[in-house]
Amino acid sequence: MIFYRNKFYLALDIISILGILLSIVSFILAFLSQSDIPTHFNAQGNVDGYGNPLEMGLLPLMSIVLFVTLTIAENKTGCINVPFRLTENGYEYLRNNCWRLMKQIKCCLMTLMGYISISSLLISKGLMESISNWVMFVCIGLLFACLIRFLYKLYNWN
Repeated sequence: MIFYRNKFYLALDIISILGILLSIVSFILAFLSQSDIPTHFNAQGNVDGYGNPLEMGLLPLMSIVLFVTLTIAENKTGCINVPFRLTENGYEYLRNNCWRLMKQIKCCLMTLMGYISISSLLISKGLMESISNWVMFVCIGLLFACLIRFLYKLYNWN
């Protein structure tokens, strides 16, 4: 049974799973339509490459692999290497902090993958013209914010 420290982290996992499901549904719909799917976007969010709908299958596959890998990593936080010796309290603090980091990163990545999948499908149907830059920047910004918070707490745990 999966242990959740509070409802916030349960919500993060639910959002992650919804991102994966969004990727899978987008892939199925793209595959059934058999039209060219955007496979690459430039920095402005405009499509600069199209491909076969089967190529879109990589997004759900990568989402599932990342989700499983990060889920395993968040449950194996005992094998993390740190640049200094830890006391028992410090070890527990680091383990909890790593667990939180993995949950947050997993949510950001799955949300980003789901957004890219659904955007590709909508662009191929003519319902969108390009990917919105602000969504990408928010997701990437949240990833960096999680990493900076983790590093700050790593070096200021006393």
